[in-house]
Amino acid sequence: MNQPTKLWLVRHGLTRANQEGIFAGWTDEPLTPEGRLQAQEAGRSLAGEDIVAIYTSPVARTMETARIIGTFFPKASIVPEEGLGEIRIPQWEGKAKKDLLQHPELGYPLWKESPHLFRLPGAETLEALQQRAVSAVEKIACAHPGQAVALVSHLAVIRCLVLHYQGRPLSEYRKVKIANASPVLLYGRPGEILIDLHPFERP
Repeated sequence: MNQPTKLWLVRHGLTRANQEGIFAGWTDEPLTPEGRLQAQEAGRSLAGEDIVAIYTSPVARTMETARIIGTFFPKASIVPEEGLGEIRIPQWEGKAKKDLLQHPELGYPLWKESPHLFRLPGAETLEALQQRAVSAVEKIACAHPGQAVALVSHLAVIRCLVLHYQGRPLSEYRKVKIANASPVLLYGRPGEILIDLHPFERP
């Protein structure tokens, strides 16, 4: 029997925006020193895998995370993938979340309470984000039958992927906890992908 494809999904390492409650969006923000150490630890945890490619959201913090992980896999190509990019809400970029709460017309209070109902002109919804992220994962799985790859992305993207592959509704978005640079395993074949949220835990 052919080996299943393994897709190691990794949230980027820690950033200043994470620490200070700022919506970074598609801005080019680097990792903090702690974030770089987290990315190294993620790479180290995956070192036993024969990873042939690292697909990454094209912004600075994910690209930097991918390059650090890539030091453990010198033969792996690093491939920017728009489908893994952060949710697009241009009205929020660079703004502190505490300030956004003071402007209900920007939708952040609703995002906090019921993110699956969030709508804002010119902004992406969770449904749209989930559709493009799943499409990207399935495309990558098709390109790497029986191989192992890494996918570096963002909290919103990974939450949407977890909910999809667990068959849970987007209303449970905030119940999904994903730490910075903590790998999640997707495995199987296109259309038959399973998920392991804690791949390194052993009974």
